[in-house]
Amino acid sequence: MHYTAQTTREKPISAAIGYSSYLSLSQPRVNVIEEAIQAARNTGSTFLASCLNCYGNTLRLQGQYNAASLALEEARERHARVGDNSSAASCLWSIGEILHGQGRFDEACSKLEEARHIYIEVDEPSGAADCLFLLGKVYETQGNFDIAMSTLEQARAQFNQLGAGPGPANCLRLLGWGYFAQGQLQAYMGIAHTLLLLSAIHCDQIQFSEAYSAAEEAISLYARMGDKLSIADSQLSMGKVLIHQGRYNEAHRCA
Repeated sequence: MHYTAQTTREKPISAAIGYSSYLSLSQPRVNVIEEAIQAARNTGSTFLASCLNCYGNTLRLQGQYNAASLALEEARERHARVGDNSSAASCLWSIGEILHGQGRFDEACSKLEEARHIYIEVDEPSGAADCLFLLGKVYETQGNFDIAMSTLEQARAQFNQLGAGPGPANCLRLLGWGYFAQGQLQAYMGIAHTLLLLSAIHCDQIQFSEAYSAAEEAISLYARMGDKLSIADSQLSMGKVLIHQGRYNEAHRCA
């Protein structure tokens, strides 16, 4: 394979991004990405936006929200400048999550709506569903339960259309919390039972990751009600999944 001078120059930067993904969210990872960013700035590399995106999300996961927001905003601008709207939307989603964590709910909703519209325009339904899910979470945090529940139901429907994945179970968990907060305990328990049933269905369909996630979410809801019998049923479901995956020691702990 032949490389242009620019491509050859960018190979170490691309390698640094890849290598950083194998590191924990620790200072060594940050150092690797910072070196990649500096190299990209020095060479005019087109990888700079990707480096900044990776850097911003690493800082976000570390809780360094101000620095993360600055990096993600610059990444968003650079992605948009070259027409990479999907990556620009991912930056907006991350910024929205940061704003939610900072209690800046109206700003968070604005960023998430902007990201959702971009995902719709570029025909990425999974990204649009992720935005709806986080929007529902923001509304629920604010206590706006009517719009939160409606938004989460929309997100769940979209996740269901996309097929396997943890999205539906995550939506059900938040819907359950919403019912609990409103004192609708019968509906709350119905959500928990649905999650347990969903776990069994996923297990039958050999979708073990989704089955485990649904059982785990069911346990979190049952625990809030102190329903020890249902918790035991959920742990049994988790144990079955772990046995199918050959994770026998972990399955034994669920017994």
